[in-house]
Amino acid sequence: MRVVREEASGGSLTQHFEITPVRVVSVEALDNGTLQVEALSSSGALLILPIWGLLRLAAQVARLPRSQRAALTRWANLIEGPTATDESSDAPPAALAAQAFGFGQVSEDGDVICGRNGHLFLGQGTNRVKELYGLPPRDLPERWAELFHRRAEALAARGCRYAQIVLPEKSSALRWFCPFDVAGPSPLMQEVLTSAACVLDGTKGSLVSVDFGDALQEAIDCFQLRDSHLSTEGARRVVVQVMNALDLSFDEPTLEFEDRLLRGDLAGRFAGDQRELVRLATRVSFAGRSSHPVVVDSVDPSSGHKGMRRVWKNAAAPFPHRVVAMANSFFERGGASTQLSWWFSHLFAEFHFCWDPELDEDYVSKVSPDIVICQTIERFLRAVPAQ
Repeated sequence: MRVVREEASGGSLTQHFEITPVRVVSVEALDNGTLQVEALSSSGALLILPIWGLLRLAAQVARLPRSQRAALTRWANLIEGPTATDESSDAPPAALAAQAFGFGQVSEDGDVICGRNGHLFLGQGTNRVKELYGLPPRDLPERWAELFHRRAEALAARGCRYAQIVLPEKSSALRWFCPFDVAGPSPLMQEVLTSAACVLDGTKGSLVSVDFGDALQEAIDCFQLRDSHLSTEGARRVVVQVMNALDLSFDEPTLEFEDRLLRGDLAGRFAGDQRELVRLATRVSFAGRSSHPVVVDSVDPSSGHKGMRRVWKNAAAPFPHRVVAMANSFFERGGASTQLSWWFSHLFAEFHFCWDPELDEDYVSKVSPDIVICQTIERFLRAVPAQ
């Protein structure tokens, strides 16, 4: 049997598919390994088909025989962890009925939208990311440049080196998968970077305009599927660009990895167990010497995030510098290699992360760092911090 979707006649720009041959298969065939699904593009490239969501959706509407329910339960346990499914029940396994993602699907709060291939993006809710791409820059680029100039002058007067990171949104970096029209970074971001480059020329401060590459697979590797934040590879790329801006070259560390099931910050807006396998670095060594940062100070505010602080010391770090980062959730508490703090705590002898959009000069005066890193992201360019 040969099945061709009608849109195939629409030309190369029209999405279409062909299935040949087609036969009836069962969930047991998936369970015992006799079923194999292969998808090839016209060029011969292998395509990834996200079929698990379809199987789960089918379980909601189909009255499966006991053997098929048992097979489906086994796969759910392998992929998502143990469930409370009662195999003896004749009803469809509601406990397995996690909401299947579909292109354009929006979370109840309107803040998360499903793009292509299951990638989740911030949308039109409280973060208003979609609005960024039509937002007139007005005087914001000049105001950001003035802020960066003041920071550079203040830190130079203290003898500190200064690096300013501006991260693009996931929707800007993964525009191929975005569920709304995006050609790349927003006009606001582009103009902010242009203005900032005029004042941060490397003499008193360095601008780190993060580049995740123009190649599709290269950019995909830099983000988690169901999270607005970076993957381990994405965090590594940011760190390399920061170190290059600071003229601190280093040999790539030796890393050991493991895959863990984690639930991304965006997947939490949808029902069911929406965890994904995330590759994390677990052991780090430089030139054969193991790196073990130790937290020496930890502060958590009673509410919100501003004021959170973590300080690490690392006797095995390849760089002796004391570094302070005024940043946000892309640095975080340093608990995983998807977070920038994790990397910098391994690279520097003393590293301070302060969750703050502003430059806290009092803290800088107290710590006397060699380097100060400030970080923001595209969606926060709407509002210029006071310091």
